[in-house]
Amino acid sequence: MADLCNAGEAFAAPLPRVRRKVEQKDSELKIDRTPATREALGDKAWTQAARCSESATPELGDVVHVLLAFTILTVISAFVLIAHGVHVTLVLPPLRCWLEIYIASALASSLNMFIAIITWVLPPHQWPVLSSLLLLALLPLPYLIPPAWLKFQAPCVVGALLLWIGVWKGLDAAGGTGPTVGARRTGFRSLAAFWHLIHFMVPVEYRRRRDGSCEPDLMPIGNRHWPVFAGRLICRGAAFAMLLSAGECTVELAGTGWAIDMMREYYHTWIIFFQLAMTTDSSDLALSIFGCTPSVTFRDPLTRGTSPSDFWGRRWNLLVHRLFRRTIFQPLVLRGVPAAAAAALAFFVSGAFHEYAFFAAPAGRLNAPWLLGCNFGFFLVQAAIVALEKLLEKYLIPRLPSSLLCAAASPVGKVMQTGCSTLLLVPFAWMFMKPLAELGVLHDMKQLFPKLVPVYL
Repeated sequence: MADLCNAGEAFAAPLPRVRRKVEQKDSELKIDRTPATREALGDKAWTQAARCSESATPELGDVVHVLLAFTILTVISAFVLIAHGVHVTLVLPPLRCWLEIYIASALASSLNMFIAIITWVLPPHQWPVLSSLLLLALLPLPYLIPPAWLKFQAPCVVGALLLWIGVWKGLDAAGGTGPTVGARRTGFRSLAAFWHLIHFMVPVEYRRRRDGSCEPDLMPIGNRHWPVFAGRLICRGAAFAMLLSAGECTVELAGTGWAIDMMREYYHTWIIFFQLAMTTDSSDLALSIFGCTPSVTFRDPLTRGTSPSDFWGRRWNLLVHRLFRRTIFQPLVLRGVPAAAAAALAFFVSGAFHEYAFFAAPAGRLNAPWLLGCNFGFFLVQAAIVALEKLLEKYLIPRLPSSLLCAAASPVGKVMQTGCSTLLLVPFAWMFMKPLAELGVLHDMKQLFPKLVPVYL
């Protein structure tokens, strides 16, 4: 009980920003090795943050438990339907949808390779304005694909997402904050050029060496973790198939009402998570085969997130979080901008990024202008929730009794915090999901894996 009380008191204590991130081994400081950040943090804190973060060993996380839970839910719902005389059949994914996604991904990767070559030949931090304009000129390309060429909506969205990540990494380099800025330009056949190319072509970033160089911290051949990443990807795919089957047999058959709508939005949130997580798992597997240690992108956000700031800052899509931290948050804070304003701007840019990616779908370019602004609204609401949490953390939590803090630090308290965090996310998820549903992207996502579907005879 004393340990729990100590944990609660530590949670309530107003720790400095740098110390808190070092003690919690926050992931965003693992790869943030720019000179400005090192100077701001100090050599000792910077070194401690790098060392404590590089020793992480890849784990499966909660993916096995999630797979087991969705499998049980699928089996129970299928048996209930069969008992009521409903036939259940297996539906396979359309191959053309996968083919279009692979083609869109290959085109986006080719453009990212072009960005890598340009930024290697002409270091963008030496010509920031020219290189930024050249990079931004690539963003409209997904919108130029003729709608008649595509049968599905999701491929253009996937291509726009990958291209945006490559362009933003280029802007990261143009601003002098990118991890490859200090790489020596020694020729196209050098290892530095190869890792520069990998940095742009693979969405997930690899962890750098502890000396602060731009090269990866390669693992010994006998100690590489690619089987763990491969197993996680397989388990994630199986869990996604079970989720789709359970959804088809439960919430997709339900009627209307606020409770049913909340369950449906929660189901769609899991679909988005699996799509993004499997994409980053594939990148993790590719990097691990090369001998690199991938940076963590998802830390079980839907099953272990304890607050909105914990969800967005330490668990959900840390790839984009690190990019925004390097290019938006830290430069503004170092220039004296309040942290709350810098964080709000990062949420606003995230909304703009999602608006750009979602409306790359052919159905959304001219046919659904009324959906513009939904993602802006969602992320601005989340920014307000995170700001409110910070105010409560500063003024309310230090005044709470220690017994309540002890209860919050217990396993049951963590589960309750996860439930409260979910309740603050799901009611506003319709703003995020509405463009995906109206444009047909969400429908395409539900077809990508085999699933059980009820058939009424």
